[in-house]
Amino acid sequence: MKSNIDGRYSIEVPLLAFERVYRGTGRIRKTCIFRNPGEEAVDLQVRYGFKEHSWLGVFHAEPRPEAAVEDDTVRPPGSISLHPGETRVHVVMNTDNANFPYDRFRGRVYFDEPEGTAGGRWLEISFEEIEELRDFEGFAAIDLGTSNSMLSLYHLRRDAVTGMPWSPVLDDERGEIPSAVFVKDLSKLRTLTEGACTVGVQAILDYQDALTHDPRTLQIGTKRLIGAGRVLVADEQGAGGYVDPLNVLYMLGRHIRESAQNHDDIRARLRRLIVTFPPTWDYRQINRWKEVFARLGFSEDELDLSLDEASAAGLFYVHEWTKDADARNRLIQDLLPSWQEVHEGSQRGDRYTLNLLSFDFGGGTIDLALIEVHLTLMEDIIRLRIALKGSDSMNYGGDQVTLSIFKILKRRLAMVFADPERWIHGNDDGQEDRKQEDNSGLFLLPGQELYRRGSGRNRDERARQQIIEAWDDLQTRPPAESLSSELEDAIDLLFPTRFWRSDEEPLSARAKRNFGWLWDRAEQLKRQLFREASRRLEGVSLVDDEVEEIEGGIPLADIPEEIVQGELRGTALTEGRVSVRIGEVYQAIRGPLENAVLRGRKLTGGSRVDRVVLTGQSSWIPLVRRLFMQAKSEGGFGLPPNKIEFDEENAKAAVSKGACLLRVMRDTMVGFEVDVSDFKANLLADIFYKNPLGERRVLFGAGPIDDFGYFEDDPDPTSFAQHLAIFYGAPENILGQFDFSTPGAPLDDFSGLARELATSLGLESLPTPKELARIRTRDNATYQRISSGLLDWPQRSLIAWIEQDASASSDRPVYRYYMSRNRNLVAVRDRGGEKRLFSMVLDERFDSYASARENPFSGVH
Repeated sequence: MKSNIDGRYSIEVPLLAFERVYRGTGRIRKTCIFRNPGEEAVDLQVRYGFKEHSWLGVFHAEPRPEAAVEDDTVRPPGSISLHPGETRVHVVMNTDNANFPYDRFRGRVYFDEPEGTAGGRWLEISFEEIEELRDFEGFAAIDLGTSNSMLSLYHLRRDAVTGMPWSPVLDDERGEIPSAVFVKDLSKLRTLTEGACTVGVQAILDYQDALTHDPRTLQIGTKRLIGAGRVLVADEQGAGGYVDPLNVLYMLGRHIRESAQNHDDIRARLRRLIVTFPPTWDYRQINRWKEVFARLGFSEDELDLSLDEASAAGLFYVHEWTKDADARNRLIQDLLPSWQEVHEGSQRGDRYTLNLLSFDFGGGTIDLALIEVHLTLMEDIIRLRIALKGSDSMNYGGDQVTLSIFKILKRRLAMVFADPERWIHGNDDGQEDRKQEDNSGLFLLPGQELYRRGSGRNRDERARQQIIEAWDDLQTRPPAESLSSELEDAIDLLFPTRFWRSDEEPLSARAKRNFGWLWDRAEQLKRQLFREASRRLEGVSLVDDEVEEIEGGIPLADIPEEIVQGELRGTALTEGRVSVRIGEVYQAIRGPLENAVLRGRKLTGGSRVDRVVLTGQSSWIPLVRRLFMQAKSEGGFGLPPNKIEFDEENAKAAVSKGACLLRVMRDTMVGFEVDVSDFKANLLADIFYKNPLGERRVLFGAGPIDDFGYFEDDPDPTSFAQHLAIFYGAPENILGQFDFSTPGAPLDDFSGLARELATSLGLESLPTPKELARIRTRDNATYQRISSGLLDWPQRSLIAWIEQDASASSDRPVYRYYMSRNRNLVAVRDRGGEKRLFSMVLDERFDSYASARENPFSGVH
């Protein structure tokens, strides 16, 4: 669609007519192209042909040239400037705005030239039907990952046929969204307003659009900064400063939520959300994680943090194996050694026990979970009792594998630049030719053309000599072994990729450009090498050492001229390449992977492991399987290949789908009786306080969180303090403080919820906590139905229900502490009838985050 073209500019716009629009789905964005055929900028004032327009905005889609923004300080709001040529403009309609129209809408937006006729050009917007967005009727789970993110959903009606959650295509025709945010306007990012950034595939494209972009305009792997108080970012216009990393993650989460709610197969508001996290995140990191979703509009009671990432991935496989009859029969064959006969009245059944280790090798972490499943086959029903026995995690992921390849390539490229002839011909072949080249006084340095040795000697000459002197060591030293800092500096001088050395030094644009180019090559090479290795190993033993000789590399002629910065002029540099063998990569990554497998063995405690499931997009690396197949005496599990499962199609989706399945298995599986009461959020360290004598009083010990329990009903009387500091794991890790000098809040009235739940279950009244515990011992199915309903209650109502059975005398107050599945720590003060509720205030210091060395994109590599 084109506007009239008389005058000084024209507009090309998409058709802004919508058959149906839903309120509450977030932002609808359309891009228009304004063309200015003249040689001077044209200023346009934006005028709306309808009264209420706070829900609509017109924004520049890219930075304007300097000539067009000189007088930006005097240009009134609601105006745009067209520089000569083409200007892209975004029209953004915010359906979350309270003033967004109802029923139907038609209106125009006019663009007036100060000296021209008002209303000469316009955009017309029409909504034929505007509907209120309904809440999604089912379960939704999000895996906000370090490298990629994914959402999975299960609709209680539409997905009941398949019985499996699904992941909508949200970005670039794929279900996963790169966890990347490109900062366009720093000030808007700080206020979380429109035009602050782009997300996902578009963020990467915007960053790659100009070599001049500061590397901190593209925020990737921001999840690593959970626990940090701030992150240094820059925007595309050159402004820089510190922001809360949660602002960046909010933009990623908002994009996912809005993309999902606007998806043709969803068109519903996501209200309740299951959120996963790495198993070893501490209490503070999880609470910071919850802040992201609070900013997205989810209340505390709309979030469920029952599952860590590895546990969720393992649950996905448990569902697959038990739901499908063929897969279940194959599983039972594996579990025959655990068979037990059971009797219930006149019925006889078979019980099997599955010990499952989930190994989730993602972009930033390796997460592990040990799951125990009791599978009982009765005549008319299948019973599943699933328990989480333990979990663990380590800060090593697929990005670190890419970084290992990156470092090998960087080392070898520096050797190429130090002495290209020696690189091509080696120490023996062509030695005479190399001497003749030396006699000519010519050698190649990055950033220069062929450079004549002698009067032009500079600091790069010293770096070159250091590398030549260490040549044999560089060729033979295993890539996993670090070099001296002096040699690392010499390598970085000849092929600079360390673009950020310290806060006191400016960024190196050249090093940043080199880093980006080499990182992309390393990522591509990783995929090529391991896919070829996986292809060759299909159907054969994974201990075949021949795969370690698979090789890939970079032809030296493919190095961009802006990196070489000089013509090669027929040197041998154009004829060779730098290469990497899989065996060398294995050497570099073997140590961390062996450590991860060792952690898995510690989780099992020496007990039998029936199957290992590999998830995450790095688990297809053949070495992972090989390590699990190694004999126990060599540090492995001694498992045959058919006991190690990897589903490439669901390698990433297993986490979010498995999180959804926690609710699906509990509430919707026909013909199955599923007990997930022991599948609980897990604490990895004690939560405690210290009494005045310095004694440690543990409130919550490491292990599963009791959904219906409280701790320290009868505390040490010397421990009372009006301001009580709480610690996690060690005294230096302060979580926060209870302020008991404040009045506190009354307990909720849960009577209405109790009547509603009892009626839905066909009970005369809801049992008390003590009565429910007795029911569990004699009628587990009824216990499951009641507890499942209780866990859907708001947190405060659930605490009030538990407090029915708790009492105290009036001579001194008693404090009872509760921890929810969502890791909220609260206390009830009981003065013998008067009960008040207190919440812990988190400590403001946050330092539990990955270091620069652990973060591949920190700029120090």
